[in-house]
Amino acid sequence: MFRPRILGFAFAAASALAVFGAPNRAEAALRVTLVNGANTLQFYSSSATSLNSGTFTIDGYTGTLQTTVTNFPGSAVIGTLSQTVNVGTAGTGTLTSFAEEVANNPTLDALAGAGTGVQVTGATNLGLLNGLALQPYTLPTGTPLTQTSDASSSINSSVTSGTVQTRSTTNGTSLNSNVLTITSPTNVRTAGTVTPGSPYTLQQLVTLSGINAGASGFNFTGSTGGTAVPEPATVAMALTGLPVLGLYRARRRRARG
Repeated sequence: MFRPRILGFAFAAASALAVFGAPNRAEAALRVTLVNGANTLQFYSSSATSLNSGTFTIDGYTGTLQTTVTNFPGSAVIGTLSQTVNVGTAGTGTLTSFAEEVANNPTLDALAGAGTGVQVTGATNLGLLNGLALQPYTLPTGTPLTQTSDASSSINSSVTSGTVQTRSTTNGTSLNSNVLTITSPTNVRTAGTVTPGSPYTLQQLVTLSGINAGASGFNFTGSTGGTAVPEPATVAMALTGLPVLGLYRARRRRARG
């Protein structure tokens, strides 16, 4: 039997889908490059959504690194990329972490195994890693992207100086967060609108500078967000579905009364 209620819900769902898009998993991996001066460590995860470095040591710095993607290439809704570096002991000089979503590679997938991150070494494997193309996100055609760059940190009394800044890059267009003074660890954000077209890529560089000797047991985080801004026509279409559903419910209530 035909039911108007089902029609109303279907119309509302279809309208929302037109605005917010539907997820569609695409094959992707994560590449992260950690740099301190002339020293470089590189990591790979065959997961499209997370990378965990395990314990690293680079020029006096020790710690762990977590990178997460809240969606992945192929989704037309929101792309976000976040990195948190947990520092066990601080070394000297600037420490940067650069994260990118890239295409999978079978050789590196086998190296990573079932884990969510592996340090890549050796000229052959590093050549494969650095040759991987960026894996694009999709964006509804014709809509701009609201991009945000955030920096935050969590410290203790051993930390007396330092700054953190996040640079988010969409299709080659970069947006720097405000500079976070690490001794006042409140989140800082910069937001901007870019129109990269579809598809688009997200990359993130988070930089720790000026950390004092003897600092230990703290972390810093960079977050990049890219939100598709709906076109006015699709927003209007979604909104028209809501009054229809409301009117149908009101008539049902009156009929029951």
